[in-house]
Amino acid sequence: MKKHTGRNIFLVLVTLIAFVAIIYASFQGKNASYHNLSVQEVKQRIDSKKNDFVLIDVRTPQEYTGQLGHLGNAPLYPLQSLDTQYQNLKKYQQEDKDIIVYCRSGNRSRRAAEFLIDHGFKNIYNMEGGMRAWNADYGRPADSDNSPPNQ
Repeated sequence: MKKHTGRNIFLVLVTLIAFVAIIYASFQGKNASYHNLSVQEVKQRIDSKKNDFVLIDVRTPQEYTGQLGHLGNAPLYPLQSLDTQYQNLKKYQQEDKDIIVYCRSGNRSRRAAEFLIDHGFKNIYNMEGGMRAWNADYGRPADSDNSPPNQ
């Protein structure tokens, strides 16, 4: 009887170790994540005039030209349709550009950043606080009545 108990414990331990190894290996490919940027950091990037990033607005079309305005000539990819439009963002990855997503308060852009990371994108940034934080620090951006360039 003791032989079988020792053997069973051994088999349970081997199974447990194998299970832990499989779980660990599956998470190794998923350690990519997005990064947060403050509005001050985003403004520094804009002011640098470097062409190594793109701003992506993930709000609705009404918000894009609404009270809070939008940043620069940012294309509009609303979060609610990102699952059908994200392929259009691959061109920025091919150009090796960072993608900075923003919304009204930072919640939708965080979800958009997570979505893009889950779909294989790299160099994804979320503007914390969104356009509310931007407006609090810098006011409504000029030319915010223009339509999105991709609409």
